[in-house]
Amino acid sequence: MDSFSPKKRFFYKLGHCRELAITEYSFLSGDQNYLVNKDWLLGSEFIHVNLTGSLVFGGTILGLVDLTKDFSKVLTLLQENLILLKESKPDTKKLGLYLPKIYQLEGLRLAKQIGFRKINLTQQLPNFGSWKIVKQWFLVIPLDRYWLVGKINTYANQEFWSVLDQDLPHRDLKSGIINLKLARSLLNLTKKSVIWDPFCGQGRLIVAGLDLKRKFLASDMAINCVLETQSNYLQAKPIWSKYWKHFQLSGNFLPASLVTEVLDARTLSKSRNFYASSNLAIVTEGYLGTNFTQPPSLANIRTELQKLFDLWSQVITQANQLRISELVFCLPVYLRSKDVKQKLWPQFHHLLIKKTNYNLYYLNNHKPGILYSRPKSLVGHWIVKLVQT
Repeated sequence: MDSFSPKKRFFYKLGHCRELAITEYSFLSGDQNYLVNKDWLLGSEFIHVNLTGSLVFGGTILGLVDLTKDFSKVLTLLQENLILLKESKPDTKKLGLYLPKIYQLEGLRLAKQIGFRKINLTQQLPNFGSWKIVKQWFLVIPLDRYWLVGKINTYANQEFWSVLDQDLPHRDLKSGIINLKLARSLLNLTKKSVIWDPFCGQGRLIVAGLDLKRKFLASDMAINCVLETQSNYLQAKPIWSKYWKHFQLSGNFLPASLVTEVLDARTLSKSRNFYASSNLAIVTEGYLGTNFTQPPSLANIRTELQKLFDLWSQVITQANQLRISELVFCLPVYLRSKDVKQKLWPQFHHLLIKKTNYNLYYLNNHKPGILYSRPKSLVGHWIVKLVQT
């Protein structure tokens, strides 16, 4: 298969929102010639998955073997790379192998012959707990007509996000509230280093990306939200410092600075702290409207969209006047209503940016947005990016 070229040297396990994971990889790496197969992405560029909010793990492609060939060719390729590992790291005793069930015993014998003593053998993809115990994981993955033989290099530190969320003094896990990993992904959809969140809430966007950006402005019309953001920011910094070494990222942890302000997002131009800057972007979850506990009627949805239109049209107009070149934000998607997705959203998008210098940015899914949703959710996030022309 021509698409599996030697230039595609790395593989990544995509998270539950495939389109967001693909877009985040492309933004961070600059790679536009990646290949997606099932829940896997093959690309030419290496990125550490701990920089992302949506990639589960990543590794090096060791080789590809035609599925129609004898599996012994896969085992030979695996053997060659296990020998190389043993020669370069002779003290390595633990090994993880992800193989199809019918070939597991052959893989086990092979690893023992080479000298590995403790072998974690599984037909389930390794999780972060597996990665903590065994750092040397080799995988054999079926992709179309090929077996991909690969070695995991980096695994997203799920433990850190759990600790950070649990230890924040102000937290809200209700449906519709942004989660930390989604916040991180939103931040990676712009290369700007100064970020303004005009709907800061409890500051989850800020604490999720302390290592990604240089400076944050957090504003909200509710003073208690601003105070909670300040408190969460101060608590998050030592947690980040403690866990930084576990992220296996280069350099030292340098937290972004924070400026806060009580401000209605509809009156951005009244801000005393920020001004037009070529390195400034607005990134926010934004206001998603009513948190429905039952599927809303079409009349309810139309009422919500009108409220959101009134709010966002003012915010976007203000941002346009300030010449803020990029906006990344979320709008609600009412998952049980096809009418909204098929008929109302295109009109809503057009109305939002009418009479401004913004255009909708078409992301890597070739659509003007990405749907991020969780099982059983009634309202999902429609992730949108606007770029000023």
